[in-house]
Amino acid sequence: HRGNARLPVTITGENLPPGLHVAPTTIPNDTRGAVVLWADADAADWTGPIDLVATAEVDGQPIRRVVRPHSRVWNNSGTSLISRR
Repeated sequence: HRGNARLPVTITGENLPPGLHVAPTTIPNDTRGAVVLWADADAADWTGPIDLVATAEVDGQPIRRVVRPHSRVWNNSGTSLISRR
């Protein structure tokens, strides 16, 4: 989600190799969700990119965006972080 938009967004997978699947996931009026990927037991080894695509409807018009990678690192060690200047 971007800005103040709080519309349901559906995430799907595209350009998947044979045997890899993405469950379509709808994230309703929030900013978080979990996307489930799985591979068949007999899927061949594979290395390469896949596309996760977000779709929604804004003012009656469909919009589609390729999801960009993002990493967040959490400090769950129970220690405080020290800011260094």
